Amino acid sequence: MADNWISIFESFFMHEIQIAQSILDQHDIPNVVVNKTDSIYPVNGQIELYVMQDDALKARHYLQTEMR
Repeated sequence: MADNWISIFESFFMHEIQIAQSILDQHDIPNVVVNKTDSIYPVNGQIELYVMQDDALKARHYLQTEMR
């Protein structure tokens, strides 16, 4: 992944990532999901949500305030 993308949220559960991704989409913040789980043992890796480095601060703010 390019240097200007930063991981702002990680989870073992895809539904949590999808909720976070939906929040960012509502605020027009581009995001990318990287699934590092193993297909045989899905609990052996995390799923990460990335945003552009310039959007990281406001993305974290939206996630903290809206994912309660």
